[in-house]
Amino acid sequence: MASAISSRQTMPSALPDRALGGLALALIAAACLLASLPVWRSDALTLDEHASYWIAAEENPGTLLQRSLEYSATPPLSFALQRAALDLLGKHAWALRLPSLLALWAAPLFVFLAARSTFGWRAAMLAPLLMAWHPDLWEPGRLARTYGVTVGLSSAVLYATARWMQAPTSWRWLLVWTGFQAALLWNHYVNVAFVAAVSGLLAVRWFSKSAPPLVRGRLLLAGLLLLVFGAPLIPAFVRVWELRPFLEFIRTSIPIERQIGAFALCLALPAILCGSVFRSRKPAVVPSLEPAAMPGWMGLLLVVGPGLQLLFVALSFLLSPTLGHPRYALAGAPATVLVVAALLARAANGIAVPLAAAGVVAGWVFVGQPIWVSPVIDSAEAADWKVVGEVVQAEGVEGETIFVYGGLVEAGLIPTFGHDLLFEEYIASRVGRFFVTTPHPRYGLPLLWTQLEHCRPIYDAVIDDAGERGKSIWIACATDIDLGRDAGEAMRVLLQRQGWKVTLSRDLSTARVQRLSPPEQ
Repeated sequence: MASAISSRQTMPSALPDRALGGLALALIAAACLLASLPVWRSDALTLDEHASYWIAAEENPGTLLQRSLEYSATPPLSFALQRAALDLLGKHAWALRLPSLLALWAAPLFVFLAARSTFGWRAAMLAPLLMAWHPDLWEPGRLARTYGVTVGLSSAVLYATARWMQAPTSWRWLLVWTGFQAALLWNHYVNVAFVAAVSGLLAVRWFSKSAPPLVRGRLLLAGLLLLVFGAPLIPAFVRVWELRPFLEFIRTSIPIERQIGAFALCLALPAILCGSVFRSRKPAVVPSLEPAAMPGWMGLLLVVGPGLQLLFVALSFLLSPTLGHPRYALAGAPATVLVVAALLARAANGIAVPLAAAGVVAGWVFVGQPIWVSPVIDSAEAADWKVVGEVVQAEGVEGETIFVYGGLVEAGLIPTFGHDLLFEEYIASRVGRFFVTTPHPRYGLPLLWTQLEHCRPIYDAVIDDAGERGKSIWIACATDIDLGRDAGEAMRVLLQRQGWKVTLSRDLSTARVQRLSPPEQ
């Protein structure tokens, strides 16, 4: 049937020069290796990586599903992958980050396959290069969070979508497509926008073009399977949505140019120039932006790529500034890369590559650091909290209580959920079991020190119990923000008024850890 015609019959058939192909592969490998350097060289964890370890690691209380679906703001897929890496490779920071890294390494392969099957070899040479050197992906993607896995999965979805559009009656591509889409849902709640857009556009294409009933039935089956796979996430999604006003108590406005991102700003214009002004005059060289066997493909990419990014920019003004953070639109990054590669592939020889290279360089200049530097992983903040954990591990005694102000926004919910010991563990995860393996009761300090009075019944009971057992109390707080300093000071004053004495105090550039001994009996 026409929809199953191989793209090789509608695309330029000339294969790329082997030397150029080898150079492209070397540049892709160089980008992946350079971007991975911070992962291998740092054994400290960032704030959200401490929370990821608390959710993923088997040694923490509760189950992985319970910690993810009932306490965190993200579904469990990435954490399950992190658990597998930790179980296989041991307790290392790089092992916790490895699933994200592998997913980012896979993304260039998937965009290469998608570009080759739809836009031809010229675009297929450019797309993985742009993906590997993408200036907006590596910093959020290589952390032990959900975003790297999201990029890998969305790249896989686009490839599966292209192959399913070429063979719409294929059971194999129906199941592959459905599996990757479901995995995106289970990786982050915001990915529902990408999943819905891809599914909706396929429905519009096949239902408006009088596709055979068999094709429509397969699409309906895929949609039903997605609903079945996604249904267990609904209670957790509703919980996060209802708590959204509390979780967004600290709102940070993100400049519009940062929301749009370096890739769009520095590569969209060169791509438009290449695709129109500098378009090749040789018809055999210029690939179509709408493959003959796949009507609607470029429209789909435009919607789930640039369109998705613009949606989150709009939502940042209409709903919450938090949604304007570029990481929430990363699912659309591979689609944007494919659009840019397709436009660049239409340019005359000698024009596309220099403009693309200039755009990539400008993008990294815009970001402000080279690809091999991570301002988050290499931060003094991450190093300081490693020291905090090492001090407590070296000087602490089993059973001593730890109060932690780590900076998680969920700490604002302590007055409501403070009686939930698992929730307290989550808030205190920055002094978790990654560095402090000795058994300690852990409690979070409220986001606002003025909330301390609302938590007094909880804290008084904990303090009295520690005093009766003759156990010291630790206070660890972030000092790079006023709220953290205030909370730590308020707790120290509260203890000293009851006769507790500071016996150890360590001030770091972004954190402070103190140990207080109980009053003499």
